[in-house]
Amino acid sequence: MHEELHAQLEKMVAEYERQAAEIRTAYARLREVEATATSKDGLVTVKAGQQSRITHIELDPRITRKLSASEIAASIMEQIEAATSEVSRQTTDLLAPLAPDGVDLEGLLGADADLGALLPSLRPEEPRDRRSGTMGG
Repeated sequence: MHEELHAQLEKMVAEYERQAAEIRTAYARLREVEATATSKDGLVTVKAGQQSRITHIELDPRITRKLSASEIAASIMEQIEAATSEVSRQTTDLLAPLAPDGVDLEGLLGADADLGALLPSLRPEEPRDRRSGTMGG
């Protein structure tokens, strides 16, 4: 009986470790998620990174000769939407295999979602400050 319980516990621990490793890998890959969207005319390019943060906007120098201010603004907003939607899709694709059945990932991963807040023990550890014994700098 004791050996059966021990074997069962070992199996559960191994499964937990496997799942935790998958989550850590997905979390690391989330940091690499990015998308770039460029307008059809090539005048506006927007890049979005993790959590759909805009990391770069590039405007072709010819843009003010070809488009009005409102058209420029509309084009920028369209590319922001395209880039952030792609980041959201990639994020959902990364996490979908890990989510329990019935979990609404799109609702869970809204604009302000932070996977680290949901699973803080899976965040990489920050180096300790040896002088004060605190985390970080």
